[in-house]
Amino acid sequence: MKKIMLISWDMSMLGGINQVVVTLANNLCTQYEVTVVSLVKSGERTPYSFSSSKTEVEYIMEKDCRGRSVILEGRSKLRKLVRQKKIDVVFLMGFQVSLPAILMTMGQRCRYIFCDHEALLSRWHEKKVTAVRYLTAVLSDKVVTLTRQNALDYISRFKLSSKKVTHIYNSIDDKILSNAQEYNAQSKIILSVGRFSPEKQYDLLVEIANSVLKKHSDWKWCIYGDGQTFPEIKEKISALGLEEKILLKGEVSDVSTIYAQGALFVLTSQREGLPLVLLEAKANHLPCISFDIISGPKEIIQNNIDGFLIKPYDKEGMIRSIETLITDERLRIKMSENTGGNLEQFSNREVMNKWKALIDTI
Repeated sequence: MKKIMLISWDMSMLGGINQVVVTLANNLCTQYEVTVVSLVKSGERTPYSFSSSKTEVEYIMEKDCRGRSVILEGRSKLRKLVRQKKIDVVFLMGFQVSLPAILMTMGQRCRYIFCDHEALLSRWHEKKVTAVRYLTAVLSDKVVTLTRQNALDYISRFKLSSKKVTHIYNSIDDKILSNAQEYNAQSKIILSVGRFSPEKQYDLLVEIANSVLKKHSDWKWCIYGDGQTFPEIKEKISALGLEEKILLKGEVSDVSTIYAQGALFVLTSQREGLPLVLLEAKANHLPCISFDIISGPKEIIQNNIDGFLIKPYDKEGMIRSIETLITDERLRIKMSENTGGNLEQFSNREVMNKWKALIDTI
C-alpha cells in the first residue's frame, strides 16, 4: 500500500484548496495510507472533518509565519515526518506550499506531485511567482492543473513534456449532491461564496449589487465567507446604506446547506483555478454568472445554457446579465434545468479514478 502525504499551507482556515485536501484524503484513505500536513497554523482549530479516524492534520508550525521562517524552523520536523511515515508520494497542494515543501524535504525517497490551483497566466507578469512555479514544475515528477487550459499553458510556456503535465478537475462533494434540493424559482436571493481576498473583487461585487438592488428592491444578495478584505467590504456596504440588502453571512462549516435558498449564483473573481463554488452552485441547480477569466469558469459554465460568461471586469455586462435573470423567471428555470448537463466529468467517481491511476503509475 502506497503512503501519500498531502501538504497544504494552512489547514486551520477555510478555503478551496483545503476543501480539496479533505476530499482527496477522505477518498484515498481506503486504498492508501494518507497523512495531511499543514505548514502553518493561523487559526485556533481545523474547521474540517475527515472520514477516517486515522486521518488528522499534522501542523509543522503552530503559528502563522512567512515562507523563509517555515523553511528554516520547520524543515527538520517535516523531514522527520516524511521518514517516519515512509512517504512514497508528496502532494504539493497549491502554489504557496510548493517550493518550500520541496526545499524542506529534498533528498527524501519520495515523489512529488505539484497541484497548481491557480491559472498560470493570471500571474505571469509577476516574475518571482512565475520563477517559483517553473522551479517547482521542473523539480516535481508530475504537474497537475485544475483545467485543460492551464495544463496546455504549462506545457507551452515552460516547455514541459506533455507526459509530465495533466489536468484533473476538482470533484463535487457527495454531501453537496445528497443535500441538493429542488430549484426554488420564487427565491429572490443572489448568492456568492468565497474567501474575502483582493482577487475575489468583492469591492466590484458591491458596486454591481448597488446598481442591481436599487432597481430590484425586493431582492437581496447573501455573501458567505471571511478573510482579509472583510472589514473594508463591510465598511463599503455600510457607506452605501446597503446593510439590509447585502448580507454578510461569514463562514459556514457546512456549505452544502446554503445553496437551496438562492435563485442564482454570481462570481466576480479576477483569477481562479477551478472554482468549487461554481460546481457546488450548479450541483444545486443554480444558474451561474461569472467573468470569463483566463481559466476556470469557462470549463464549468455553459454560456447561455446554464448561465452567463461575461467579458472580464465588464461591470455593466455583469449587471445586465443579473437583471436578465432577475426579470425572466422562465429563463432562470430553463437554465436551472440545464445545470446537470456537464457535471459527470466533475463527479467524485470520475475524478478519483484519475487520481488513483496517477498515484499508481508515478
